Amino acid sequence: MTGSTHSKPRRRPSQARSQDTVNCILEATAHILRSEGFRKATTNHIAERAGVSIGSLYQYFPNKQALLRALTEKHLSEMQQQIAVRLSDSLSMPVPEAIASRVDVMLDAHALDPALHAVLTEHASQILPREEQNRLENLYTDLVLGYLNQRSAEICCDDLKLASFILVHSLETLTHRAIASTDPQQNEWISKASLRRHLIRLFTNYLSGQ
Repeated sequence: MTGSTHSKPRRRPSQARSQDTVNCILEATAHILRSEGFRKATTNHIAERAGVSIGSLYQYFPNKQALLRALTEKHLSEMQQQIAVRLSDSLSMPVPEAIASRVDVMLDAHALDPALHAVLTEHASQILPREEQNRLENLYTDLVLGYLNQRSAEICCDDLKLASFILVHSLETLTHRAIASTDPQQNEWISKASLRRHLIRLFTNYLSGQ
């Protein structure tokens, strides 16, 4: 999938009533993705669930890709708002406290809507252009790198940029696999408290060279 205009919303709602329609369509899409999966999220099924005509849906979204992209951007925006505020609060913290804070941020962000997040992440390559995914990943990596540069005297690491990459991607992957898992057996033995404790230990030891 590319970042062409075909994957973008057809028009932006300018009135409250139009915005309500868009919100209804997006919520219907999210509901179907959570309960029935990606393949069932057709434009006809979404329109039926939202209680609008297929013509009304196409006024705002030219195809399924544009609709899923809008939903993904909305979901990521909600996560980013939560992450950005709390990450800025951790910039003045010592390394152990900052690690604990960032682990908490990611656990809470992934818990916002884990079922929806799992589906959107699994199909991200079909929804968001690769350059947009890269932009988000680089944004978080740069934030972590800025912090590590400030605290370099407290860190046992000879490549802070690589360390930032490892921290961001390993924390995202482990958190996502644990919180958004659909495996009932895994959910029985992974608790949020235990996961938090192990992640903090993992990253604290990594940055301290232990």
